[in-house]
Amino acid sequence: MKEMLLKELFPSPDDLTIPLHPNNNEFRSTVKEFWNLFESGLIEQRITCMKCMNVTIKQDSFISLPLQFPYQNFHDNANDTKKTISLIDLIHHYQCDDDDGIPNYECAFCLDRQQATKTYRICKYPPILCIRIGRMRNDRSIIENPVLYPLTGLELNDGLRDSNTTPVGKCVYNLIAAVNHQPKSSDKGHYTAVTKHQTTNSWFEYDDDDVHRINFVGRNNNFSAVRYQRMASILFFEIDKSV
Repeated sequence: MKEMLLKELFPSPDDLTIPLHPNNNEFRSTVKEFWNLFESGLIEQRITCMKCMNVTIKQDSFISLPLQFPYQNFHDNANDTKKTISLIDLIHHYQCDDDDGIPNYECAFCLDRQQATKTYRICKYPPILCIRIGRMRNDRSIIENPVLYPLTGLELNDGLRDSNTTPVGKCVYNLIAAVNHQPKSSDKGHYTAVTKHQTTNSWFEYDDDDVHRINFVGRNNNFSAVRYQRMASILFFEIDKSV
């Protein structure tokens, strides 16, 4: 997406279709810096062959974390919509997902196709953490269970390690915005957005062209109201530089 946007804003001479298209290097630098706030995080993928136990490791940058609900209690029981799960547990499930197996993995050491497991580890968190919460089951029904996410003080361990194999430190995040989805059917729904005013600390909801202040905070002052926990689709957290 970043490369597409940069190409659209700053096309090369070969791709230029608009005469006298401005090429503002300062603006280009600003756009790249903006994207780096999101995609400077690192994810490590580990694939383990279950026959020879060889581990293949690959690191990639990421723009967003795609989290999924555990199968047990959420995919297999669609009627229990009161059961909650914390955002921390979803992140833990993403990194330790026992369901994420590879049945026909071509192992470079066995030189044959074997059963393998795939796990992820977040090595480095970006300044702005974007989290996508997948709520669709295999039968295309929607999971409407609440996700408990804190408004401030989301503490995550940075997976980077020093020479002594000790974790470098922790990252603390505060919520700055959320995208909520109100499903109408398996393939239809309505999106709204909520953002925090950085000066007044008030929360505003954006519903098409209607913008208004809302009571976003729930009974527990550090969590959103339950109805927003049920609709949470994308969450944006900013790292707390004061910690």
